[in-house]
Amino acid sequence: QIASAVFRPGTPGAAYFSVEGVPATVNAGASAPLTVRVDAGGAEGCYFALLDIASNDPETPLATVLLTLAIACEPVAPEAPAFSLPGQTFSGSLTVALATTTEGAAIVFTTDGSLPSAVNGQVYTGPIPLTGSTQIRAATVVPGQAAAVATETYVRLAPDLQGYASELPILVVDNLGGG
Repeated sequence: QIASAVFRPGTPGAAYFSVEGVPATVNAGASAPLTVRVDAGGAEGCYFALLDIASNDPETPLATVLLTLAIACEPVAPEAPAFSLPGQTFSGSLTVALATTTEGAAIVFTTDGSLPSAVNGQVYTGPIPLTGSTQIRAATVVPGQAAAVATETYVRLAPDLQGYASELPILVVDNLGGG
């Protein structure tokens, strides 16, 4: 069964697409049509949207389709996203914001170490709160262009280590929850 077919919020072209005729059920191994409509409303440029199709099938609970719209489009190579804070150690919590100067682009990020792309990761919609050691990989995504990726690592220290000082170098090892 198909649970839903929705456009992922935060993708620059989502407002130009709509989906109709989503079937309630599709038998295993079968296919069924659905209609994706485009209304650019006179807009010109390069846009994309991600259509997430969720199912009740535990083998494939989510399929993502990348849709592009190019009207008088001149793709620009994206610049890697900028982080509000460089990678660092911290205690307590930390909030990291991402930004891009690439027009018409979306930022997609991961915190599991995987490479973000148009179909992998979360679309950035606001600051990312951190309460533990985390590696953020972020990509600026533009239709028809290779994503530009940047990575920063934030290591959470125990509160009693935050102000620790020594004349010897201190080495902090953190496997980011990798076991």
